[in-house]
Amino acid sequence: MTNHPIDSLEAARTLFGQGEFQKCAEILTAVLVNDPKNVDANLILGVICAKFAQHVPAEHYLRTVLESAPDQHEALVWLSISRKSQGFLDEAIQLSERAVEIDANAFAYNALGLCWLSKREPKKAIAAFQEVLKQDPESPAAYRNLGLALRQDEQSLEAVEAFRRAVDLDPNNLENWLQLCEQLFWVSRPAEAIEVAKAGLTVFPTSTHLVATLANAYAAVGRSDDAEKTYKKAIELNPSAGQEYAKWLVGQGRFQDAITCLTESVLLAPVQGVAYHYLAEARCYELNGEPWLAQATEVYNNPALKRTDHMFLDYALGMALDNKKDYEDAMRHFDKACEAAFRVHNAGRPFDPKALAKKIESRKEQFSAEKISSLRAHGSSSKTPILIVGMIRSGTTLLEQILSSHPQVKAAGELDFWTLESERVYDKWAKTADPTDLKRLAGDYLKVLEAGAGKAPHITDKMPLNFWHLGLIDCALPEAKILHIRRNPIDTCLSIYMTYYGAGPNFAYSQENIVAYYRAYLQMMDYWRTVIPADRLMELDYEELISSKEPVTRKVLEFLELPWDDACLHHENNPSPVNTPSRWQARQPIYSTSVERWRRYEPWLGPLLELKDVSC
Repeated sequence: MTNHPIDSLEAARTLFGQGEFQKCAEILTAVLVNDPKNVDANLILGVICAKFAQHVPAEHYLRTVLESAPDQHEALVWLSISRKSQGFLDEAIQLSERAVEIDANAFAYNALGLCWLSKREPKKAIAAFQEVLKQDPESPAAYRNLGLALRQDEQSLEAVEAFRRAVDLDPNNLENWLQLCEQLFWVSRPAEAIEVAKAGLTVFPTSTHLVATLANAYAAVGRSDDAEKTYKKAIELNPSAGQEYAKWLVGQGRFQDAITCLTESVLLAPVQGVAYHYLAEARCYELNGEPWLAQATEVYNNPALKRTDHMFLDYALGMALDNKKDYEDAMRHFDKACEAAFRVHNAGRPFDPKALAKKIESRKEQFSAEKISSLRAHGSSSKTPILIVGMIRSGTTLLEQILSSHPQVKAAGELDFWTLESERVYDKWAKTADPTDLKRLAGDYLKVLEAGAGKAPHITDKMPLNFWHLGLIDCALPEAKILHIRRNPIDTCLSIYMTYYGAGPNFAYSQENIVAYYRAYLQMMDYWRTVIPADRLMELDYEELISSKEPVTRKVLEFLELPWDDACLHHENNPSPVNTPSRWQARQPIYSTSVERWRRYEPWLGPLLELKDVSC
């Protein structure tokens, strides 16, 4: 091989194109011995190092390029990629924006979009990825990235279509299948997720993630036998899938099976947090007959513990210490857990109390008593739905389990239907309501209910946050019954604060945000009770349901025009799956230890104490 620099660079470029990066780097390093500022050699070496996350040498080579050629486009983009991967987002954005100014090509826009995505600025990310697709309309990666940005911007249905396009363009990329399945769960389409996961498994038959996704989808539509069989297949492929299986077992009320599964998980991988979190959710604080608190604390202090597992352990230790009545230390761990969860899931997601106030005023304007009265005539006559609303952690799961113990009632769980569909209607109705939308909405909703629960005279939907949409719901389903369950404000909000939701509500993990959202909820419900007829909306208190289960349940069944059935007194025997954080509580007989629970934590509460004198 010749030692002439030009010939060496040509040979290096050929090797780079062939993926022979090691040989390529050896040639270029030799070039730099005699010509340390050579732009081409530094650039290619910088790209190679950046590809393999060797950030220190990558940045040395790329910055050397930019010293000689400040407008070198590739160097700017690859340096941006390196800085982003290390968390230096502001600098990465500046570098990408500079690259776009020099040459507004798809490569630079993609890097910029990924920066905005990491910065949790989804609208800017969406704009960048749309620019990529203008230049390269067949780019599967751009569609997948666009889907991620749309999801972050809560444009859930649009995200489905972006991920679907990514799969169509590149079915040999596993990530495309996984993201499409995940998004189908987000929009309450588990039946469709089953078909997508099955199709993905024809391409990736040994993917643990896809098999577990298929199991989750079976579980979501109530195909328990298929779910269990598929979870076990996932565990055969990878024992770590046992954690998802255990979570499902808890939802099925099979606590001992779940504990056995989680115990095996801890034995296989002692330095972790997820299994301890699920053990705590199942109210199991022992492993093989011995308390696991000391063991989990040792793991907590292990430097090899991953950051996410650290967060799960904070939740687990908080629950374990609560069980020991060590409330001060428990609160310390819950605070740390929320700090981590907020950083992972909600930092950068906008939460604006002023926007909530505008939302309330908009609902009042769109659904005045007069408008509701006139629109109800255009709705469906179906009496199938029973909507259970309230604040998260207010007792909606318990009420659903009691009602779905009745032979004429099935439970569909928490459905996102109204959250997803209502925004389209609200935008369309900004000036004038269109009554023709109502029967279509009702018909689509009834199909979703039946898909989630099967046929039944009555089906519950216990999505708590449907309280935002009660005006639209009452217009579309004027014969449906709505149950609003209330709970002590601080107990409710403390329970929200101590619960892990993943990338769930954007007000979670911050006491201040939880309080602001709770106040908005109270205002919205104050309005609905003035415009929704009393024979359609019944309100009950969690504390009264706990202390007087039978008389309260009788009143509820009377309101629902259902005959009494003793099965409602034994909700703990209800086989309906529970897929919320209340998995364990919903399987227990009525207990009162959660009433006035906040008083145990009063010395260590912050903004939640603002609700001390608030009535719900």
